[in-house]
Amino acid sequence: MKENELNNGTVTKVRGIDANGNSIVTTPKEIAKSGCGTFSIVDALNGKWYRVAISRRCHMASSVLLNAGSLYVNNAPCSQLFYIAFDGYSNLQNVIQLGVSGKCISKVRLLYIGSTTETGMVDIYISANGRNDINFAYSNNIGFTFQTPVEVSEEPDAGYIVKEFTF
Repeated sequence: MKENELNNGTVTKVRGIDANGNSIVTTPKEIAKSGCGTFSIVDALNGKWYRVAISRRCHMASSVLLNAGSLYVNNAPCSQLFYIAFDGYSNLQNVIQLGVSGKCISKVRLLYIGSTTETGMVDIYISANGRNDINFAYSNNIGFTFQTPVEVSEEPDAGYIVKEFTF
């Protein structure tokens, strides 16, 4: 069967082979649970910070590929792809913009603490005028829990170290 003959919109089962060579059958939904997901922010305001993710406890590494894309609503759409690496001890926390087509996020800040019990946070700064409906997709996720974005203060949470990246 040729690729263009597949009806990808109606796939209900996926067949594969596990590490031991055993045939497996699963669903696309189960595959998506393995470090991938989506979420959205509706009517995000220009010049505001939004918390989008919580890391696992800061003594463990967390990393993810995060893709953001806005809808066309009075402004041209944009898309940005970020790699985020995070922990509370190394001072090597990083956010790298891997690709960009327009810009709706101009800053990302990581809030972390050297702790075996506390978690870290990922905040984004919206930099697009007009109505901002932004869709996010993440993959290769190690340790982040993504949430419905919540507006947060420009002043970071007390007690946390902040690393801010500007794009």
